[in-house]
Amino acid sequence: MRKVLLLSAFLSSAASAEDTGKEPSEGMLCLYMIIAGANQYAVECGRETTDHAKELQSQVSSIRQYVLRNSSKWTEADLDRFESNALMGGGPVDCTNQDAQKVHDLVTSKIDEIKVQLNESLSQDAEPTWGECL
Repeated sequence: MRKVLLLSAFLSSAASAEDTGKEPSEGMLCLYMIIAGANQYAVECGRETTDHAKELQSQVSSIRQYVLRNSSKWTEADLDRFESNALMGGGPVDCTNQDAQKVHDLVTSKIDEIKVQLNESLSQDAEPTWGECL
């Protein structure tokens, strides 16, 4: 539950980089992990038919391309592993796990706000970092 509260705080602070004085790429890997985890839950728990599922998949793809374009540290294979481990450490997703469901629900409830921040950040190439992640 603590992680879900921290995640809520992280997503709530999804202000533009200009407002916070941070680099647009700061926290990009953390955001990638969160969105990939929410997407993984949607796909594996039968929620990929929701209105937000396509947007989640689009955001994961956009961040993936950004990371590949701006970092020499990550390969396609690394990102495949990263995405499959984002929520449950590589194991199957427990669809009854309330924390996993809350992460998904929280991300989808803020999907439009995340999209605005993400589009701004993705427009400025820089080395992606973890930032102040969980």
